[in-house]
Amino acid sequence: NDWKHAFNVSSNGADASEISTAEAYQAGWKLEYSLAEKNFVFGTVDWRKDRFSGVDQQLTEAVGYGHRLIDTPKHLLSVGLGVGHRSADLADGTTESVVIGRGNVNYSWIFSETAGFDQNIIVESGSDNTYIESISAVRARLLGNFALVLSYTIKQNSDVPIGSEKTDRLSAVSIEYAF
Repeated sequence: NDWKHAFNVSSNGADASEISTAEAYQAGWKLEYSLAEKNFVFGTVDWRKDRFSGVDQQLTEAVGYGHRLIDTPKHLLSVGLGVGHRSADLADGTTESVVIGRGNVNYSWIFSETAGFDQNIIVESGSDNTYIESISAVRARLLGNFALVLSYTIKQNSDVPIGSEKTDRLSAVSIEYAF
């Protein structure tokens, strides 16, 4: 298995007193190709849309090199570094298109046959903005390929229009299907 594919789609929303306070969508795909026992190259495409942030929509593509620092049956720690491009539509009606540097750290701890913990951090930095995303999640397999996931996500943009929050925090309970 020299090739690995990871695809994710998510959406979230919130209402307070029948007024929408959050609405976000995200889709991403990551491809890895193993070069040697612990080294790999990767490509990513991520699309994000958020009605309530200063960045309405952004699309990033990146390629890079990664290394598995720890690769055991119970623990996996990998890092990656790459370059890419980000296009963003801002809430004030302007658009940005920049070259970015992309770094990521992924840690997985499988603490039983049916449960585990994941910590994923992504940093995408360009001349106009730095986007940081941290996802902490505990997974418990329910039945077959279905799992219950409890997660906490922090998303931050360093430069947003006036009146917009730089940081979003999201706690979620979700069902995941892995194949």
